[in-house]
Amino acid sequence: MEHFCASCDAMVEPEDAAVPRCPRCQRRVDSVDSASVGPASGRSSVARLAASAALVVAAAGAAWWWTAPPAELPVASPAIQAGDQAVATRFAAAGMDEARSIWPGATDAALEAAARAFPDTAAVVAHLSALVADGRLRPASARERRDHPMRPAVVLWAELQAGRAAPVHGLEVAWLARALFTARGAPVAFVASSPMRTPLILAHSRVAVRLEDGTILDPLGQGMETPATVADSMAVAWWLILRAHHSRAGAKHKEAHAELDLAATFAADLPGILFARGVSELDQGMIDKGIATCEAALAQQDDAFARLFLADVYATNQRPFKAWEQVEQVLKTHPELPEAWVSKGMLDGSRAQTLPDDQKGPQLEKAAAALTKAIELDPTIPGARVGLAQLALARSDQPEAERILNEAIEKYTDLQAAVVLSALWAHDEKSIDAAEMLTKLGRLDDEQVVEALVSAWHTAGKEEKALEVIEQAAALAPTNVTLAILKANVLRAHGRVKDATAALQPLLAGSQNDDLRLTLGSLYLSDKQPRKAIELLESVRSHRKDDKQIAAMTLSAWLSAEDMTGFRTLAAELLELGVLRRGDIAGMLAQQGRADEAVELLEQAAALPDVEPSEAGLLALIWTAAGRKEDAIALRDRLVAGGGKHAEHMKLTIDGAIAAAEQELQETERAEQDQPAPPQPGGPAR
Repeated sequence: MEHFCASCDAMVEPEDAAVPRCPRCQRRVDSVDSASVGPASGRSSVARLAASAALVVAAAGAAWWWTAPPAELPVASPAIQAGDQAVATRFAAAGMDEARSIWPGATDAALEAAARAFPDTAAVVAHLSALVADGRLRPASARERRDHPMRPAVVLWAELQAGRAAPVHGLEVAWLARALFTARGAPVAFVASSPMRTPLILAHSRVAVRLEDGTILDPLGQGMETPATVADSMAVAWWLILRAHHSRAGAKHKEAHAELDLAATFAADLPGILFARGVSELDQGMIDKGIATCEAALAQQDDAFARLFLADVYATNQRPFKAWEQVEQVLKTHPELPEAWVSKGMLDGSRAQTLPDDQKGPQLEKAAAALTKAIELDPTIPGARVGLAQLALARSDQPEAERILNEAIEKYTDLQAAVVLSALWAHDEKSIDAAEMLTKLGRLDDEQVVEALVSAWHTAGKEEKALEVIEQAAALAPTNVTLAILKANVLRAHGRVKDATAALQPLLAGSQNDDLRLTLGSLYLSDKQPRKAIELLESVRSHRKDDKQIAAMTLSAWLSAEDMTGFRTLAAELLELGVLRRGDIAGMLAQQGRADEAVELLEQAAALPDVEPSEAGLLALIWTAAGRKEDAIALRDRLVAGGGKHAEHMKLTIDGAIAAAEQELQETERAEQDQPAPPQPGGPAR
C-alpha cells in the first residue's frame, strides 16, 4: 500500500510492519487513499488530476512556451546594418544553422527600401498600427499554442508582405519597428513595463520601442506601465531565450542550449537563461537537476508564473507539499492572480483523496472555492472549470461534471474540457459522441485534441477514421514529434511497421527526444533491424541508466542481434547497477531458447538470501520441463524451510511452476500421440 513520507516529500511503499516507516529515511509515514477522482485509475491522485484533466495548471498563463511543436520558416539572406555588425557577427559565429544564425534586427534590401519609402516616422507608426487593425499582425495570447519560432525582423516583414503573419510576441514587433526606424536613420530604444511581470518565463512580458520624441510605439496595445529603457543587448538575450524555449519544446535541446549560450554572451547573469536551462533539463527527464536549476533562478529573481510552473512539476512528481509551498508563496504576493487560484484548487482537490471519508467533503469545498475564485477573477481562465468537473466526479456526480464541461466547451471553446469530456464518454461507451464532439471543434492543430480524437475513434472501432485524423494532423505540423509518434503508433497497430518507421525517421536528425528514439527503436526491433534499435536505445540509456524498461529493451535488442558478447556485457553492467535482477535476464534468455544460460543465472539467484519467488519459480519450471522435477522440489523445500516473509508465497509460486511445466509436458505428449504416422518409403502404408 502506498504511503506518503513528509520528510522525503514522496510516495513510498514501506515494509510490512506494525509501524510503517519510509524505506529511505526510516521515519514514520502516513497511509494514502489512492481512490480515483475521475475515470482514470492506477496513479496517485495528484498525477491523476493533472493528467486526466490535461492541465499544465502551474503554467496556465504561459503554457504555450512549454508545449509548442517546432516549425521552421524560410529565411532570406539579410544585408546587415553596419552599426549592428558586431551583433550579427556574434550570431554568425555561434555555430548554429542558417535559420538560427540570423540576429533579431536583421534586414534585407526589400525591408530597407520599404522603410525609406515612408514619408516620415509617423507613417511607419500608422502602417504598423494598420497591420494590427486589419489582423495581418496579431498578438499571440499567452494561452495560445505557438507553432513557430521567434522570427528576425527580416522574416516577419516578409511574412507580412506575403499576407498575414503568424501570431507575434511583442518583442518580435519591437525588433521589427527598430529595424524599420534604423533603416530610416531614426534611432529608437527598447522599453518594457517596469517592473517586468514575468522576467523568467517572458510570455507575459510587455516590450515596445520609444522614438526620439519620447513617443512609445505600442501597436499591439500592450499598455506600457511605467516603461523603463531596456538595453539592446538585453532585448537580444530575451529574444534568444524565447527562441530557445521553442527549440526545447520541439525536443531540439542541442539547439536550445546553443541559443542560451549565445544569450549568455549578451547578458551573462540573466536569471531567465538559468530558468530556461532548468526547463530543458526537466524535459530531458533530469527532474531533480532541473528543479534545482529552476529554484536557483527563482532565488535570483522572483516570478509568479515561474513558481506556478515549478509547482506543477512538483505535483506531477508526487511532491505535493513542495507544490503547495510554491503556490502559497505566489498568493502572498499576487492574491489576485487567477492562475494561482487554479493551482491551489487542483492541489486542494488532490489532497482530499488522501483524507478519511468524513474529512473529504470540507476539503473538496475548499478546492471548489479556490477554483470559483479563479473564475471570478477571469471567466476565461484555463483549467478552472475542468477542475470543478473533477471535483464533481469526486462526489460521484457525473451529470454535474458533464454540465460543467459542456458549458466550458460551448461558451469558451475550452479544449481541456473537451479532452476530459471525451475521456468520460469513452468510459461510458459513448466514444462516437466523443469523436463527433472533438471533430466539431476543428482543432487538429492541438496535440491533446488529436490524441483524444484518435483514441475515441479507436475505442469506437473506427480504425480508418483514427488513421485519417492522425494523417491530417501530422500533415499540418510535419515536424511535430508528438503527432509523429502518435501517427507511428496508429500505423503500427494497422501492421504497417515500415510506414510507421518512415513517419519518424525524418525527425531523428539532430533530435534528442527520448520518446522519439524509444519509439523508433521499438519499431526497428519489430522490423528485425536490431542493430539500428541498439544505436537508438543506447543513446537514451546513456543518460537514463536506472530506467528498467529502457534497460530491458536494450538488452532484448542485443539478444535479437544474436550478439552474446554485447548482451553479456550489458547484463553484467545492469546487474551491478541493480537495474535488473538475474530473473529478469534469465527470462529473456529462456524466451530465446537459451535454457542453459538461463538456468546458470537462476541458480546464482537461488543461492542468494534475497532470491525472489519469481526467480525461483522460473528455475523450477525450467528444471521440471527438462526432467529435473526432483531438483525443483528440493529447491522449494530448501527455500520454504528458510522461512521469511516470502515463505508461503515462495511455496505457492514454485508449486505453480512445477504444475505448469508438467501440464505443458502432458499436452505436448498428447499432441505428439495425435499426429498421424509419417508416410513409409515406397508409397502410402496399407
